[in-house]
Amino acid sequence: MQTRKDAWTYQEWELSADSRHPGWTAVERFLTSTLPALQPAALARFDFDRRTGAFQLTRAPVVATSDDFRPSDILDGLRGHTYMVLVLHTSMEMKDVFPEYVLCTEGLLSFPRSEHVFYAPVIGLEETLKLGRHALVVSHDGDPLHWISSASTPR
Repeated sequence: MQTRKDAWTYQEWELSADSRHPGWTAVERFLTSTLPALQPAALARFDFDRRTGAFQLTRAPVVATSDDFRPSDILDGLRGHTYMVLVLHTSMEMKDVFPEYVLCTEGLLSFPRSEHVFYAPVIGLEETLKLGRHALVVSHDGDPLHWISSASTPR
């Protein structure tokens, strides 16, 4: 059972109808302008497995300090039915970083019931989140984005 100390909050942000650019353009801008200052901890890729009906961790998360960590890998993940999870040590204000998105819902992310947020189970997400205090979850086309924070830290 998840305690409040171990809980995670989430916000789901959708691309505004007024946006002149697709979601992946905003994500690419974030990767080149904002990401370096945010102390990335790890990058994980979850691909949808049609056999199980769940998103599965494709390989162990790549730790940011390793030579294998390339933020450009996130853009590669936008081409499939994938969630790219960028785990961060520091927080950010989504509205400042992604002004073309609007907050559509927020709540408590409970495990193992992640399908209530991500429309299918995301196997391995809980363990991946423990690598940092916050996470940006990028869907296959950059819309929607999910901001996840440890409930024990300010958002």
